[in-house]
Amino acid sequence: MEIDFSVFQPMMNEFVMHIVVVLLLPFIVMLVVVEILNILKVPKYIGGVGASLLFLFLVYQMFLIRF
Repeated sequence: MEIDFSVFQPMMNEFVMHIVVVLLLPFIVMLVVVEILNILKVPKYIGGVGASLLFLFLVYQMFLIRF
């Protein structure tokens, strides 16, 4: 017995795009910022906390924009 999931295909495609936009884009921005902070010799603790807060803020902003 097989279950046909083709009915959910359009909804799943949209869901995956929302996940990519909400999580992946802020993650890439956060990685770039962390590398810039490492180049500027910012202490790892400050850079880590700042990057974590930046990631949470960007995810929140993307969530507000997308939904």
